[in-house]
Amino acid sequence: MELTALILIIVSALLHSIWNAGLKTVADVSAGAVLLGGIACLIALVAGSGELGSALTAKTLPFTISAGLFAGFSLATISLAFQGSSLGLAYTISRAGAILLLWPVSFFYLGEKITPTGVAGAAILTVSLSLMMLQGKKEKLNQHLWWAAASALCIVGYSVFYKKAVTAGANHFALLGVSDVIRVAIAYLLLGKERRSRVYQVSKTSLGRLCILGLMSFGGFSIYLHALKDSGAAQLTTLRNLSILFTAVAAHYLGEKLGLKSYGLIFISLIGTILVGIK
Repeated sequence: MELTALILIIVSALLHSIWNAGLKTVADVSAGAVLLGGIACLIALVAGSGELGSALTAKTLPFTISAGLFAGFSLATISLAFQGSSLGLAYTISRAGAILLLWPVSFFYLGEKITPTGVAGAAILTVSLSLMMLQGKKEKLNQHLWWAAASALCIVGYSVFYKKAVTAGANHFALLGVSDVIRVAIAYLLLGKERRSRVYQVSKTSLGRLCILGLMSFGGFSIYLHALKDSGAAQLTTLRNLSILFTAVAAHYLGEKLGLKSYGLIFISLIGTILVGIK
């Protein structure tokens, strides 16, 4: 992977971490996620307005729709996880679980080459993040953490179909905008009968913050999709999981105290991430 691409993915990871941490601070996380996603969607549609057709061709449309469906359920499930669990633990389960599942999927479905160093890095990263999950605050695997595990499955889905869409010729801004329409619609419908009232209440108290977070979400995802065209989904998604390190720092400043063992696991995770980036 070229240095420029590596830097872009680190920036994407940082943006992803910030908007997730910011979303955790909203009173109604699920409603906030809908508003945040809607803002990101509008920005993407404007940015890709001249190329929207590229995400709607006979080749790209099935992948665009599939990516949007998985992204929608990912947004909804991680929001539910955040509502009843710590930021660090829920985020770690979703991202580490995605790594564990995405590598074999990328090998068998996308035909990506898996190198010995990549496998070693992914294994180290998966083990260290799993141990970090167990260390955390020693929370039990309750309903909220199962939502985080469900989010991991969805991350695998949208990563694979985003890769398929950009490879088939979809412009990354257009792909993000069109798939985000589906993503936001799903997250909105899953809010339940009080969906309109919940979104309205969040807009009254947190609109400015969510606008900024929505911009960060757009930036993080668009950088990721741009890099995805020329790189493997498994490699990029694993590298993008540097966001776990950034989120651990954010969680600390939000009052979630991590022990010495957890910081050690973060360092080990960094080693695994570097190994994954080696061709």
